[in-house]
Amino acid sequence: MSILFLDISFNRKYWYYVVECFVLALIALSALLYFGKYLWLIFGEDQVIGTESQKRLLDGRDDTAFGTVYARPAPISQINVEDDNECHIPYWHSSFYGYIQNSRVVEPAIPIKLLQCVTNLRYWISTTILHRLVTEVQHVDKVSQKLGLINLKIGETSLKTLRLWAEHKQLVETCLPMLPTVLAFLNFSDNQNYLVQRIKELAKGVYMAEYRWKFFQEPHERLPTDAAIVFHLFCVYMDCQLMPTAQEGGRRPFYSRYVVIGDNNPIEDMVSRVNNRANCAILATGNHEPDPKFNFFSGKEVQDCLYDRNNLFYVIIQFLTYMREQQGSILEGVSLGRSGINILDVIDDIPHIPRCDKF
Repeated sequence: MSILFLDISFNRKYWYYVVECFVLALIALSALLYFGKYLWLIFGEDQVIGTESQKRLLDGRDDTAFGTVYARPAPISQINVEDDNECHIPYWHSSFYGYIQNSRVVEPAIPIKLLQCVTNLRYWISTTILHRLVTEVQHVDKVSQKLGLINLKIGETSLKTLRLWAEHKQLVETCLPMLPTVLAFLNFSDNQNYLVQRIKELAKGVYMAEYRWKFFQEPHERLPTDAAIVFHLFCVYMDCQLMPTAQEGGRRPFYSRYVVIGDNNPIEDMVSRVNNRANCAILATGNHEPDPKFNFFSGKEVQDCLYDRNNLFYVIIQFLTYMREQQGSILEGVSLGRSGINILDVIDDIPHIPRCDKF
């Protein structure tokens, strides 16, 4: 009997020893992994910077189709396709500052905080709009290929044909519920091949490193600049966050209220077109102007704005700053903060924007 008891006791101690060794091995492996991560953060090229509020900039981005709290939940397609290109987005890398610092054309002394806000805004547009739009475009192409719709491919199908497909009620409801939303973003240029190609190029990385402010082109080409494309995408995104009114007669709720296209009329005439609660607007040149310019109206005056390759981003920052300081961060009844569109973190501690030539 005593021999049996000693045998059981020995086996029990043996298994305790095995479990203890296993736990210690896991702890050692975990410590090794953390040490490796520490070395990567210290010596890696893409070091993570920024405050915790910046790192939480896109909180709630998975709740909706394009990452805001306010937007309605995205409808789900009944066609299942595998997502081979899931994008895991890193936060706030310092590697992009070279693009910002080398972009000064007019003003040599741009505050570093303003450059940080430009970086934040580029990141927000890239991860909130561009990445998700490209994902939806790829999904539409996969579904159409699976259904055998050979004449439905984003970038190759004409804008007119896309509109016809978007009117196919049964197809949209059952297979391509996001097609009308994608069409709204692509309803900008008849040259769909160029537009989609540029959107995909701009979506690379998280800071739009491929962004070209303006470029030389022949008069007959009539290609939109990257500035015009990004501004259009931004306006369509904002359109999706606001509720249209019956008085607008189907007009785009943000674009029709907060954007004025510059022309040869006097500034006073363009200012008089501002018609919104906030009494402000973004002034922009036409979509196909080779030398795009943007500026900001508020209080019936054209404000000073920096004019270089980041001109568009400066103006959006001015608009957001005005809305935060003068309108309590509310855009037509919708919060611009985390409880709504979730964009105001990009202008955290924004400095005064230096003076420069007017529009």
